[in-house]
Amino acid sequence: MPGRVFSGAALPPQDQVKAIKSQQMSASKERERMIQGIQSTPAVWESDRRAALQSVMTGFGEDDIEMTTADSDETAGDADAGMHVEFGPSTSFFAAGKELVPSLTLNKRQSIALLIICRHLDLIRQNDRGDVGQLCQFVGGEGGTGKSRVIEALVELFAKKDLSNRLLITATSGTAAARINGITIHSACGFTKDQGAGANTAKDLDGVRLPKQAERFIHGPSRMDWQEKDVLVIDEVSMLGARTLHAVNEQLCRLRGSQQDFGGIPIILFCGDFHQFRPVQERSILLSSAAVSWDVDNSFKAEQRHQHDKAHALWKKFNTVVMLDEQMRAAGDPVLQRLLKRIRLGVQDGTDLDLLNSRCYQEDRRIPWETGITVVTPLNRNRWNLNMEASLAFQVQQRSMMRIFISEHKWKDGLPMEEEAIMMLSQGDDSAIPVPAVLMFVPGMPVVVNHNTHQGLKLVNGASYTAVEVIVDKAYPGHRISADVTIHFGPPAGILLESETTKDLHFVGMPPGTILLTPMSVRIHCQRKRPWQKNDVSRKGLPCAAAFACTDYKVQSRTLERVALELRGTRTTNVDGRVVPSQCDPYSLYVQLSRCRTLDGIMLVSKVRERDLVGNRVPEEMTAAQARLEKLSDRTVQEALRWFDDESE
Repeated sequence: MPGRVFSGAALPPQDQVKAIKSQQMSASKERERMIQGIQSTPAVWESDRRAALQSVMTGFGEDDIEMTTADSDETAGDADAGMHVEFGPSTSFFAAGKELVPSLTLNKRQSIALLIICRHLDLIRQNDRGDVGQLCQFVGGEGGTGKSRVIEALVELFAKKDLSNRLLITATSGTAAARINGITIHSACGFTKDQGAGANTAKDLDGVRLPKQAERFIHGPSRMDWQEKDVLVIDEVSMLGARTLHAVNEQLCRLRGSQQDFGGIPIILFCGDFHQFRPVQERSILLSSAAVSWDVDNSFKAEQRHQHDKAHALWKKFNTVVMLDEQMRAAGDPVLQRLLKRIRLGVQDGTDLDLLNSRCYQEDRRIPWETGITVVTPLNRNRWNLNMEASLAFQVQQRSMMRIFISEHKWKDGLPMEEEAIMMLSQGDDSAIPVPAVLMFVPGMPVVVNHNTHQGLKLVNGASYTAVEVIVDKAYPGHRISADVTIHFGPPAGILLESETTKDLHFVGMPPGTILLTPMSVRIHCQRKRPWQKNDVSRKGLPCAAAFACTDYKVQSRTLERVALELRGTRTTNVDGRVVPSQCDPYSLYVQLSRCRTLDGIMLVSKVRERDLVGNRVPEEMTAAQARLEKLSDRTVQEALRWFDDESE
């Protein structure tokens, strides 16, 4: 089961929480500045880069690659002289890249993806940064094929040449950025993406508030920093909405003082898998507005369609494509590999349905929480209930105390009716509300963070931790309701968390290897989906939840050893008086089944229905767009092999 129970160093008192928060904020901002290449302490950056590289290479990435001896030696301080590769400024990028390929154990297509960029960097240098054209490259492939390894190789390449400030690593979400030691593209561009007291209000884009006119002044030093950039990486682009891409492009033009695409940054690298989740509120960059249904939401007017098409035109510039095809995550299970391949091709049939139900489903089988299994469900209501069940089971297993924290609620117009107050307490966390109404805490339990709190410290939305201990707020003392359960009518002052990403942290007043998460406030506005809510309410509590059960979105890009899946849709319909879940989303189907290394590690919470699997394909226009990428990849790989042969002659 997750984590260890807190012991050893003293728990910080409540009056130190503010000072600890200040330390963490400063450390996070400094690391963000290092990532963006706008700090001036190379010695600190080098040690931080080494630690960052180590975390990527030990499997803390999208593809969970096992660390090889060569990888370990390369990043260790006492590395073997034969393995430690240093490049002077005179070494060509292409030569440096070729030297890195064996030390980072890159496969053929990973190497091609890296060396194409190296070749273009050399052309830029040979032409003294003259006009050699912009390289727009896409690295794709199913989960587990090593896309993050290409990014890690780029980071190592630029660091070896002492040019880290010319590379910017970003992703579309906090967790994706944390896995590659980057920041979100929203943060890099100065967009606001997080929920706060004004959550649930209309945003300019997909959860993003754009800078107002008064905020768009670009300081000279900031422009110089941006003008130094040679390569911009954006990972997990399947989640990049077209209108967000349009806004990113506009902002990059302002930041660099150039009207060229992406502000004229010489190399743009997109990475991702378009068989995984699409943008939540926007439309995919793969499709033009003509191929998209706009009737769902009247907010998409002519201007928004124009922005979408401009973004789609930017995407069409990505004609240099390398699709990675060597599966590493499920390499040991050819049966699972074949199933996932068939789902990607949209040809899954009744034999696949029988395979899943016979191998993974067992009638009346309970969920074995004691094994550390993670349940994946697209339905928040199911997730809330499952986490309550699992928390109670975990408490019994640990023989520990449970503290129940009721988040603080303040209604805008006085006190609510009793029914509304009770219903609000049953409204847990979701994509728009990062704070649950109730947190059941047991020391050592797994939790997931719901808010981008400190990007530089990887305390971000979707990050997984072990909850070590809580700092009780004196304003909300505990009331013992049984021998092993205490209830608090308000949130704690903070919760101590630990994970692989915190092991090297040590803030004054905190136990080594832990990080502090504190309460936040979020406004919950009246919505049609909550007809019982009559008044706006402010909720204050911890932006985290138990992680025994997670949504399908929260596990995207993760590798899990044991999973229990609920292959169902996010909505329900009433059939003959029974509430029946809708058809499983085709993207969720693939994401859920591809989280595990083996079919034996997959358990089904309920039997897979025919409608959830057979014929459940992504839209035809998306399939056609994917086929285009495969053709471009074949062409790119063949051209690259010819170039490389010429280079070696």
